[in-house]
Amino acid sequence: MSSPLVSIVLPCYNAHEYLSEAIESARTQTHENVEILIVNDGSTEQETRNFLSTVGPDIRVVHQENKGLPAARNRAFREAKGDFILPLDCDDWLEPEAVTHLLEIQQASEFPAFAFPQMILEGEAKGVLEKEYNHFEQLFLNQLPYCLLLPREACGEVGGYDEKMRMGYEDWEFNIRLGINGWRGVASTRPLFHYRVTNSGMLRSVS
Repeated sequence: MSSPLVSIVLPCYNAHEYLSEAIESARTQTHENVEILIVNDGSTEQETRNFLSTVGPDIRVVHQENKGLPAARNRAFREAKGDFILPLDCDDWLEPEAVTHLLEIQQASEFPAFAFPQMILEGEAKGVLEKEYNHFEQLFLNQLPYCLLLPREACGEVGGYDEKMRMGYEDWEFNIRLGINGWRGVASTRPLFHYRVTNSGMLRSVS
């Protein structure tokens, strides 16, 4: 596939504060064949609802009652039209060449693969957090960001995220099942994904 359609999918729950930055990073990808899909997971804040009503015709917004992050991502998987799907949370963002580069290394793989970038920490942590893929080590420590370039068939084979895991680590469990189903991660050496760290975020405050 010379120019596959890539769906960048953003689950959204009361996240208007940083959403414009995430959207703009999706809009400015050097890979031009991109779909941007937002799943509004029952947002209750009027500011978020107002923002979602004005995002523009190039973005598709799907609304559902609040079911949690795993269910919102699964809805995005079902609604996405792309050959590849890339989850992006509303408070994070991508470098412009992220999709182009991840596609290159995924399609160069000799085995069924998904691709992931290195992480640039933002907010209350700074620096580059480097990750590698090892399926055995994945059983003990999550080696991957949630932001993976996933072939559509991988999402179908694995069956999406476990929607009971609303309190966190749903991506870790999902990544293990990717490996069980024969999908291996290929790591970019480049930091292309900005991950915002906050003390009030789910991973620090609840998980």
